[in-house]
Amino acid sequence: MTIPSDELSNTTHSSSFALLAESYFLSELLQEMWFRRSQLVDVLHSRVDAFGYDLVLTTDTVTRHVQLKTRRKGARTSRYDLNAQLEELPSACAILMEWAPPVDDPPFQVGYRWFGGEPGERMPSLGGKLAKHTKANAAGNKSLRPQIRTISTAKLKPVDSMTELATKLFGRP
Repeated sequence: MTIPSDELSNTTHSSSFALLAESYFLSELLQEMWFRRSQLVDVLHSRVDAFGYDLVLTTDTVTRHVQLKTRRKGARTSRYDLNAQLEELPSACAILMEWAPPVDDPPFQVGYRWFGGEPGERMPSLGGKLAKHTKANAAGNKSLRPQIRTISTAKLKPVDSMTELATKLFGRP
């Protein structure tokens, strides 16, 4: 099915876009690990977002629980919601993919931001700011989400390359 370009948006078709972004991320990471580092990565997908992570990535020495977030370059998003249970997992992290549509031909352009600790260490504290539901109840109130914390985009530090991101994820080869 062909969708007119003016109807194709990452918000209208968010499930399709999330799969595209995840696939792009994994393609770049797995190529980095295979060709530059000569390491295999086992990839597990979370079907239920109950514990805050989308992917579990494992090498021979490190396992990472990864929450992937996306935003269009230039977007004004100043905060992200993360599950507090990520703090309890060894080596959990959040990766923000900042993307721009392709100029002429695919692929789209992606930069990365990182929030996490060293391999084998827990992630930094998410802080105590509770997230609110996006939709209000019948009375117009947005209730708090006790397991979800809101962090500033500024806490997600820019990463220069996939090589640097792989090192943040798994350490030096």
